[in-house]
Amino acid sequence: MPDGSALLKFATAAQNNSDDLAQARADLINVVGQAGLVEAAATVAIFNGLVRVADGTGIQLDDGVLADSADYRDRLGVNGYGGAQNSRDIDNQGRAQSVAEMFSAKPNA
Repeated sequence: MPDGSALLKFATAAQNNSDDLAQARADLINVVGQAGLVEAAATVAIFNGLVRVADGTGIQLDDGVLADSADYRDRLGVNGYGGAQNSRDIDNQGRAQSVAEMFSAKPNA
């Protein structure tokens, strides 16, 4: 994807509110312009909003996400949130090597 590295750097910095956000923003403006920056920022914002809505309504995690996150959900305290009750537990089948693999993971029987 053209300009993918600048977009990824910006999205990561915006999501993490990191110290390099200003530089990532400037770099992105250089490659996609002000309008492109606005579109990228809106995309980051909507994904954050969608996650909050999903959490608030109790949408369950996909099987692949459950399997891929089993080793750290408990450690981070995620399993303690009320919404965690909406997702059945799947044992860790090992870390996915790609996003596509994560979403195609087969749950344990």
